[in-house]
Amino acid sequence: MVVASDGSIIFTDPTYGRMPGFGLEREQDLDFQGVYRLPADGGDLQLLIDDFKAPNGLCFSADESLLYINDTERAHIRVFDVGPDHALSNGRVFAESIGTADFGKGDLVDGMKLDELGNVYVTGPKASWSSRPTGSTWARSGSQNRWAT
Repeated sequence: MVVASDGSIIFTDPTYGRMPGFGLEREQDLDFQGVYRLPADGGDLQLLIDDFKAPNGLCFSADESLLYINDTERAHIRVFDVGPDHALSNGRVFAESIGTADFGKGDLVDGMKLDELGNVYVTGPKASWSSRPTGSTWARSGSQNRWAT
């Protein structure tokens, strides 16, 4: 979940909490997993995008013109241009193959942040991963013996 400068709340709805080992196992209410916006004025909930398998961590660029969202089951991060009312467009893969999406091994892409220079930091398999704003250079730091948290 992130809060935009206008007070809107943007969040994802992965099925965590509805599966064995992650909460109380129960059926999913919707046939998709999406990214949503709750306007600052308390207006109606808005679906921004619904083509993820397991949307999870997300963060804005410093100027909020880009929204990065990771898809845990696809082991990648996508980035979107952000328009008025946080409408998302021009979705593209920013980084891929961050882990294998194997829940049993914990080989997953998870929470994410950006710094003021646009560098991306994401928790991933056995480490935290970082990238330059282009997504072209990835570095890994952390333990080989346990997951990063």
